Amino acid sequence: SQIVAYEIWSDTDFDTYNPIYTAVMDEYLDEYTDLWTDIDTYIKECRVKFISGQMSLDDEFDTYITHLQDMGMDRVIEIKQATLDAYNAVN
Repeated sequence: SQIVAYEIWSDTDFDTYNPIYTAVMDEYLDEYTDLWTDIDTYIKECRVKFISGQMSLDDEFDTYITHLQDMGMDRVIEIKQATLDAYNAVN
């Protein structure tokens, strides 16, 4: 029964949806690191505040998103997309 179970559970399309973890390309690394260090800290601080109730999801979430954009989150996404595109072009 274990062999049958293995055959059933191994017949998946897991690889299709498996997240790809790629390093940021060297040409973007310094910029990415500068941006992400501050953004990551801000995200972690706000996560705690949202969970604890110090910040309201209803009243302050839009401000949170705007501040992330002001910090360069859109650029971080562009860099990660360029990295993924380069990965996909090779694989």
